Amino acid sequence: MELSNNSKIAVLIPCYNEEKTIAKVVSDYKKALPQADIYVFDNNSSDRTVEIAKEHGAIVCTEPRQGKGNVVRTMFRVIDADCYVTTNYCEQNLPKNTDLGFFTVDRLFFSSKFATLP
Repeated sequence: MELSNNSKIAVLIPCYNEEKTIAKVVSDYKKALPQADIYVFDNNSSDRTVEIAKEHGAIVCTEPRQGKGNVVRTMFRVIDADCYVTTNYCEQNLPKNTDLGFFTVDRLFFSSKFATLP
């Protein structure tokens, strides 16, 4: 499985009321993966999460049905990419003092176009 320079990479960040951490997470992913589209999927936040994510260059989508399962299903239904990176949005879960300490990856998925079937 190999991605080309033209491969579309999507970072998918589900979130709910993360105004304190979303700026850093979006900025760090933009720095780490400048070729990727950074999507924040807001799940009815009542704080400034959406505004802050947009200010930091994220593409913001909303999922009105409460619950992370609803958000995850929507993310994969509406975003078309060759590679999907899903992440935990809370900065408190990010590793400290490592070379890649600016982000963690929960899951990495490749589009079915990269699958080889017998």
